Amino acid sequence: MTYTNVGDAPVSLDLAVNGTVPAGLFSLSEDHVTVPAHGTATVTLTAALDKLAGDQSVSAMITGTDGAGTVRARTLIGAAREGQRQNLTVVAKDRSGKPLEGRVVLTAEHLFTVMDLDASGTGTARLPVGSYSGWLTGDVQGAEGPHSRGMVLLAFNDVKLDQDRTVTLDGRKARRILARVPQQTTAVAPRLDAHRSFTDSLVETSMLPDPSYDSIWALPTGKKVTDGEFETGARFRLEQPALTVSTKSTTFNDPLVKRAATPLPAGTRNLTAVSPVTARPRSSRGRMCAARPSWCAAPARKGSGSRRRPPRPPAPGCCWSSTTASAACSPGTRTPGARRARPR
Repeated sequence: MTYTNVGDAPVSLDLAVNGTVPAGLFSLSEDHVTVPAHGTATVTLTAALDKLAGDQSVSAMITGTDGAGTVRARTLIGAAREGQRQNLTVVAKDRSGKPLEGRVVLTAEHLFTVMDLDASGTGTARLPVGSYSGWLTGDVQGAEGPHSRGMVLLAFNDVKLDQDRTVTLDGRKARRILARVPQQTTAVAPRLDAHRSFTDSLVETSMLPDPSYDSIWALPTGKKVTDGEFETGARFRLEQPALTVSTKSTTFNDPLVKRAATPLPAGTRNLTAVSPVTARPRSSRGRMCAARPSWCAAPARKGSGSRRRPPRPPAPGCCWSSTTASAACSPGTRTPGARRARPR
C-alpha cells in the first residue's frame, strides 16, 4: 500500500488493522510509517489464507492515525478463499435418444446457478461440494408424431457432489402428463412448473408453452428428496372442442383453431376432401382441403417467375373449409415455416 503526502510537512502514522477477522490473517510489514512532504511511503500487507475457512470472505480496514490521535487515512481490505470444487457434468437426451441442448437450473441450499448444454447435450460446471438438484426444460417430439412438438421437464435430485460426477437425463423414460375428464376436451393454455425448496431458500421456474406444443412430458426422479421439497406440476385449461375433424377411418385429435375467431356454426357437416394443389377454387367451394403443411404455401402469382408445385396426393394434416374460411391444422404433420393456405 502506498501513502501519499501532498502537504509541506512530513506526517507520521500509526497503522492498525481493524475488523472482525481470524487472528493472524492480516499482517503489515510496518506498524509505523513516516510519509515525507510531497512524497510517498509504502507498506506491504500480507494475507495468510490458510487461516481462513473455505468459501469464506472477510473484510477489514487499515487505519493510519497521527500523533494527535486523528485518523488521517482509511484503507478497506478483504480476503476470500475458495473451498473444495468438483465438476458436475450433465448429459441430456430427448425422447428419441438424441442429444438435447438447453439450460439446466442447478440448486443447492443457499446456491443457485445455471448450466448451458451444447449441441452434444453436454455441459459441465465447477461447483462447491454439496447436494444438488436440477432440471432441464426442452423441446422434444410431441404426441402426434415426428413433426409435432412437446415440452419436457428432465429433473434430478440429491446428487452428492463430493467428487466429480456425471448425471444423465434420459428423455426416453419421460412420461406424458395428462388431465383427464369424462367429456372430450381440448387442452389450452398449458403451464409447466418446477419447485425446489430447502430450509430457508427455494428456486422455482414456470414455463408457458405456446399453442404449437401438443403435449407435456416429465422424467420421474424415482425417489423423494431427503431435505426440503421438490415438486413439478402441469396445468391445463380444458375447453369444449371448437372443431373436430374426422374421416371414416381417422379422427384428428389435435386440430388447432385460430383463437378469437368467429365461432363456427354448431352441427355436423360431411364434406368431400380435395387436394389444394389440384383443385380449382370454384370447384372446391363447399369442400374441404386436406394437405400436408409443407404444401400450405401461398400460390405463385402471375409474373413472379415462380412455378406451381407439381400435383401430389392429398394427405391429412392441414384442413379448412372453403365455406367458412376457418382453418384447423394438425400439429402431427406440421413443418416449421409452413404457411396455411387461405381459401379464395
